[in-house]
Amino acid sequence: MSLWVEKLEGSMAKLTIEVPAEEFTKAITNAYNKQKSKFSVPGFRKGKAPMSIIERTYGSSIFYEDTFNEIVPEIYEKELKENNIEAVSRPEIEITQMEKGKDLIFTAIVQTKPEVKLGKYKGIETVQLYLQDVVSSITRPLIELCGIRQVELAPKEEKIVEFILFTEDLSFYSHEKVFITEPGEFKLFAGNSSDNLRATSFELLETRISSNK
Repeated sequence: MSLWVEKLEGSMAKLTIEVPAEEFTKAITNAYNKQKSKFSVPGFRKGKAPMSIIERTYGSSIFYEDTFNEIVPEIYEKELKENNIEAVSRPEIEITQMEKGKDLIFTAIVQTKPEVKLGKYKGIETVQLYLQDVVSSITRPLIELCGIRQVELAPKEEKIVEFILFTEDLSFYSHEKVFITEPGEFKLFAGNSSDNLRATSFELLETRISSNK
């Protein structure tokens, strides 16, 4: 079995498949054995006429169509698998050569799975920063979004993303409606979504009351 692959435009490929004459002839014989009971030939009981007599009576190509339909789908699928070709459409089959005693040659034009080339592609990654006030004198959200950055990354590229936090980012309104910052432990969470975060923590040592709010 031989296969030649010609790449065409639009992820299309032309496969030329050659089946050895011996295998094709054997397949014709199998087709004759399956179909001979349907033929009536003078001088022979129905289904008993030799293949050569049937071919002489009905034409040498009488079994070609059944033979082709029997073996080509299996051969086509086998060649795709063995050559790692991912077809995503039904093939357009065309017979190039089909004659007893010669190799069977046919072509199949098919759309293949396009190659994904990531070499120069750059994507946008969004990094989110969340804050948690571990011990607070009032009830605060479990985590609060306090920063967003977008970075452009090539495949497998890594970048350091920096966030700057000000005192006001840690502050909140007290029950007395005063904008304050309380000392204590804070946690920071960073990641590309609220479901994919890495954590760290720090401690604030002094209290501040803002007069700007």
